[in-house]
Amino acid sequence: MKYRKEIDGLRALAVLPVVLFHAGFTVFSGGFVGVDIFFVISGFLITTIIVDEIDKDSFSLLNFYERRARRILPALFFVMLCTLPFAWFWMLPQDLKEFSDSLVAVPVFASNVLFYLTSGYFDASSELRPLLHTWSLAVEEQYYVLFPLFLMLAWGLGKKWIIFLILFFSAVSIVFAQWSLSSHPFFAFYMLPTRGFEILIGALLSLYVSHKSNIISVSYSVGQLLSIVGLMLIFYAIFVFDKNTPSPGLYTLIPTIGAGLVLLFANDKNIVGKLLGRKIFVAIGLISYSLYLWHQPLFAFVRYINIDPLNKDIMFLLVVLSALLAFLSWRFIEIPFRNKNKFNLTAVSVLALCFSMLFISIGLIGHFNGGYDYRLPAYSRDSNLFGDYKIFNGARSSDKSCNNLLNLSLLPEEVCLASSDKPNVMFAGDSHAMALYSSIYGKVVPLKALLVSGHACPIYPDLTYTPTYKMTFGNNCTNISKEVLRVAKKIKSIETIVIVNFFNKVDDQGSGYRLKGKALTNKETFVNGYDYLVKSLLLLGKRVIFVIDVPHLKFDPKYCLQKLPYSINMNKECRFTKQENELARREYINEVYKMKARFPELIIYDPTPYFCDDKFCEIEKYTHSFYNDKHHISVYASESILNSMVENNLLSIR
Repeated sequence: MKYRKEIDGLRALAVLPVVLFHAGFTVFSGGFVGVDIFFVISGFLITTIIVDEIDKDSFSLLNFYERRARRILPALFFVMLCTLPFAWFWMLPQDLKEFSDSLVAVPVFASNVLFYLTSGYFDASSELRPLLHTWSLAVEEQYYVLFPLFLMLAWGLGKKWIIFLILFFSAVSIVFAQWSLSSHPFFAFYMLPTRGFEILIGALLSLYVSHKSNIISVSYSVGQLLSIVGLMLIFYAIFVFDKNTPSPGLYTLIPTIGAGLVLLFANDKNIVGKLLGRKIFVAIGLISYSLYLWHQPLFAFVRYINIDPLNKDIMFLLVVLSALLAFLSWRFIEIPFRNKNKFNLTAVSVLALCFSMLFISIGLIGHFNGGYDYRLPAYSRDSNLFGDYKIFNGARSSDKSCNNLLNLSLLPEEVCLASSDKPNVMFAGDSHAMALYSSIYGKVVPLKALLVSGHACPIYPDLTYTPTYKMTFGNNCTNISKEVLRVAKKIKSIETIVIVNFFNKVDDQGSGYRLKGKALTNKETFVNGYDYLVKSLLLLGKRVIFVIDVPHLKFDPKYCLQKLPYSINMNKECRFTKQENELARREYINEVYKMKARFPELIIYDPTPYFCDDKFCEIEKYTHSFYNDKHHISVYASESILNSMVENNLLSIR
């Protein structure tokens, strides 16, 4: 295949937005589409090479996979090797265990499967996962295990039929991706069946060019126009898309079709080709693979040792450092390993096998050693600092305790737990209700209680809600909310209802909730949703307690409280001012007490004094954390708050 420098320029246009997006430069709000552009480029180039060799009857699977290994593995394994000491010295046990899992998954190109299976509500921040970006490499390599075999088997049908089949597979993939966004968003993001159409677009263009060799033989003005349109589509996606744009799916066609138009019509004679063919873009394109490999672990580790968000100056310096490291690994690792005179097939195979086994072995040992928690001082290990995770996590999913409670049926996504067959108090709310209930679930606080809740579900029985495409929970909130009223009415032993929910902003932004078809703001949602709930429960003769949400943290407590002996953050102060807390929650607290004025019988319980004195809010006491994460309380805090409510005669142990 003849070298086209504008394709390297297009690689630069793919990698730079990804890196700058991950660096937090908000102007590149859609920079993640760079991965989609990479997929199109890959599909186009690799298919062109395979088809050319099959046409010449010189294609060999062994040679193909050798080229892939030379291209992908040396730089990848070198970057992975460099991450090991930083992971050992800086990463906390649970994070090191997750990192160890990725060490196992990456060499076998299954990291996309790993990250899909471990994605969820309580993930470590994606910004702190050094090898998260390898999911895209896994998708590509899974594709290239199958695609050459498909071409070889289908070649006898002719290119016309192969193009038709690829069109069919692409259509199936994009329809599946669009459907999966609402039902299985993490699958849609990480997996080959929902990402395949992006690579297939490149393959389709390559095959069509091969089948209709005059496709690019359009007039200069038409080629000029189409290449500019393609570039504009890419720019539109980079600067207009954001984290709320459903992806992958129909929206993804904008940057991928744009990339396809550039691949087809940009050349060294038109504006787009000349622009992308400039030395600076070609140079960045040449190091684009190494730049993609280096940026994520570099960003992740620096963020890991800094609890506070990094400013733009530091992130820009990290971008420059990523580019410098990328140049070095391109010059001294990528180029030499592509040279068969320096590294023959045997050498490449032996090195690939040895390093694969090394990473897999290190990963398995790290996994089964629980992330080497002995590196931490005894007082700051998980079991002492956060308590029993089994109790905390157990309170976040239903067991069989509700099954025999007046034949109480469970709704989809509902979390129902009971500590007695005759509960006198019911906790209702979202995952914050689950967190407060955890010490009851763990039999630490002996209340006769029932929990009816749903993840990310405020209890608004009269409001309808349509979840965004990213939700893997919160899809059945209205029915779970109605279930609270049904249970309160049905179980006569329940005297008290405790409402516990995450506090949302109480402003004029849209909330996603509707009342009789009318879209509501956050403030309208709070007022209408809680007024209906409180009024309904009071009419049932219940005593209603509204628990003001706990102060929220701006940092994950474990990165502050758990300090390795060699941690850079040894002296970080793990508290915040009471004034900060009050400013963040002012509107919310005002609305709570306005609700109290509308319903004088409503009891308001504020747990803030447990966390805050006159000046500061603390996150731990006697080496026990009040929090499990930024806003869910620990079992220790649950026990203390519930005991306080008992002491204040709000709850009864009997």
